[in-house]
Amino acid sequence: SRTEGHALTPSMISSFSFILLLFVDGIGAVLRVPSKGTNLAGPVGAEWLSLATRDASQAAQEFEASSGVGYGSAADEAQPLPPFPQDVATAATMALPRAEDVWDAAPETSDSAVMQQLPGSAPPGPDVHEAAEEGEATKTAADILVRYTVLDPDQSLEYLSNTGLPFLRSSLCLCEQNLAPAVYGELQILPTYVLYTDNFTHSYVAALTEEFEAVSISGRFRLVNLDTDPEDAERMKPFENIGLNTVNYALVRRTLADATHLPVSAGRLLLGTDISFLNPAYQFAATVAKLRPGQGFYMVDDKTWGGALYTIPGHNGPQCPGLIGDFIFLGAGLNVSTSNLVDKMVWYAQQPIQEGRTSPVCAVCVNKELSNGLHAIDQFGLMLAMGEATGGGDNCMALSSNYYQNTPQSLVRSSLEGVHDKIVSSCGKY
Repeated sequence: SRTEGHALTPSMISSFSFILLLFVDGIGAVLRVPSKGTNLAGPVGAEWLSLATRDASQAAQEFEASSGVGYGSAADEAQPLPPFPQDVATAATMALPRAEDVWDAAPETSDSAVMQQLPGSAPPGPDVHEAAEEGEATKTAADILVRYTVLDPDQSLEYLSNTGLPFLRSSLCLCEQNLAPAVYGELQILPTYVLYTDNFTHSYVAALTEEFEAVSISGRFRLVNLDTDPEDAERMKPFENIGLNTVNYALVRRTLADATHLPVSAGRLLLGTDISFLNPAYQFAATVAKLRPGQGFYMVDDKTWGGALYTIPGHNGPQCPGLIGDFIFLGAGLNVSTSNLVDKMVWYAQQPIQEGRTSPVCAVCVNKELSNGLHAIDQFGLMLAMGEATGGGDNCMALSSNYYQNTPQSLVRSSLEGVHDKIVSSCGKY
């Protein structure tokens, strides 16, 4: 694999069964999100808003009652999936608070002046709308940017046609089906997509975006060709001769580009193309709405490290334990700078290549056949850099595995909003 959404995570390398469900053409039939300028008071807008604002429990009931199980119909699967296991990670293994725990423990009232500093935030509780009517506070939202990457330094049409573009199409379609309505219902904005490309992939990705533009996402795409970015080569200099393979090199490249191409004033969702939103993302949207300045959250890898959230014991600064590199949200105002990221990745590269580099140990992370023992250097560097930028603790929150999971064992679970998988979805064709 060659791009950011397809670098094998340690857990996927050790054990994962790949389920392939073919994408069904006809995006217009399943994309229900209006483009910018759509009259939301009209018939199309009213139908779409009913999805965007419907009650979460109703959505769960509809999902359980449907014949589908998230990706395709039961007929698509050779065998039924096994029952969903109990959460592996328990409170004893969690070294930091979960997002919902922080919000539940928050006081009923908050400092409105502080909350207003971050667009998209508002004090919790029934006072929000009353205060807005009196002009004392408003529930507004910053732009939400969703970043994807399709880089193919090997210039393989086989990869691009069989993996790169199908995964991007699938993830984008599910974002529009399940993320965008929930975000609009909570924040009254629609996400904008930023796609990193290179000289080889750019025209192909542009053609795919035109496919979406025609039916749904008009005006909400921005393509960035990193091969034409004059700062790209300078950013990558420290990583030219440390033995990274093309996959890990591309992962570092996209991560360093974020600080340049994604404005700090926006909320930024950094996704791999192997992320699938299975159900309306109500928990995600609610968490974004409650963020305070300098906060962010992420999906965890609680599989590779036996249910624990890994840390890097040799580093003394704040960390975001368990962070996985393909699902991270940086709240508006949270600045994870290029220099911060480079410093943390270079520091990690300088550490002895031994299993104790992470805690618990990770054997695959020190396999010298995978980027000279530096596999997932982007993830570990970002985990440390985000920790420093947020100060760690409550400001760098792990999403609950009840809603967001890495390589789930089953998709038959109505609470699952998003998964890090390796599956090409039929995107609602069930």
